[in-house]
Amino acid sequence: MLGAICFGGVFGFPLIIWGALLIFDRDRSWRRLQMRPSAPPRRTQAWDRRQIIYGCLLVALGLTLFIALGTVNFLLQAVSPPAPF
Repeated sequence: MLGAICFGGVFGFPLIIWGALLIFDRDRSWRRLQMRPSAPPRRTQAWDRRQIIYGCLLVALGLTLFIALGTVNFLLQAVSPPAPF
């Protein structure tokens, strides 16, 4: 069971954290964007909304991967024969 949670968490947690940063720490994202030479001249509400939408999508994808991969790994462990020692 713990292996299933870890397997799902390896792929899901980074996406959840990245999405949360996009939602709650948009100032950091804006500062990083300003380092690029092709950065827009000013921050707009549309850019803020887009960051929130992308953040929500990343959190949803991370949760989906966490649940799906954890479930698949758990089911595969349940039906596989035990390893001989």
